[in-house]
Amino acid sequence: MTSQTINFRAIRPHGADQRIGFEELVRQLLIANPPQSCVHLEHKGPGADGGVEVLMHRSNGRVWGYQTKFFVDGFAASQISQLWDSFRSALASHPTLDRYIVVLPINLAGGVRVGRVSQRQKWENFVAEAEAEAEAVKAGRQVKIDLWDEKDSRLDRPINSDELGEKGEKRFAELCADARLIANASTRDRAGWDYIVDFKVEGATGRLDARPAPASARVQVKTQWADNSIIKLRLRTLPGRLEYRIVTGVYSEQSATITRRTTP
Repeated sequence: MTSQTINFRAIRPHGADQRIGFEELVRQLLIANPPQSCVHLEHKGPGADGGVEVLMHRSNGRVWGYQTKFFVDGFAASQISQLWDSFRSALASHPTLDRYIVVLPINLAGGVRVGRVSQRQKWENFVAEAEAEAEAVKAGRQVKIDLWDEKDSRLDRPINSDELGEKGEKRFAELCADARLIANASTRDRAGWDYIVDFKVEGATGRLDARPAPASARVQVKTQWADNSIIKLRLRTLPGRLEYRIVTGVYSEQSATITRRTTP
């Protein structure tokens, strides 16, 4: 696929407003390539006070919110304050919200200077604090916050992030099958686990109900693009004294394959 880069500073206005033009572009991209769990896309429109421009209704009854911010001149205190206002409004307006996607027309700089916090770190700080606030507002509520930035807004990704995650989980199941392990997928994941893997009991014979229980492990699978080195994990979901592994799939667009990394 040929890479097409958008100059967002020159984006065509919609209703004489580039901000609304950017919002409309995002809406059209979602219509053209919706996540697989999408049942219905609800366009809230400019000036909506619910903290999102597009609300995606999913097959499990929960919703994802897409919030566009036409920040082209920086990412500092003023922009972060706007994010907080929108996020808190979304929390209050959409009780079934479990994912919040912020769409920006820029790439956040990650360079570190002495005495200054990078744009990327400011974003990571916002995510950590906002996800914690969502859980505190209603005990046990988890809202994952993602970023769709300029790089992701290009039309050169063969699959979206939701499909990428599904591809990684299926690849993990294949790896388990190759190793003769039993991977039991989580059908209602509220604690951060994608699979419970049962290990083979060596030398076990006799009736199945009389054999010793196999050793098992809870596994969370994270799949990322090969050009992304950041992995986010909710450590507070890990029970105390639990031995765990994080399996990361790294997807290459050129070869359309996923390679495995495992953290001890």
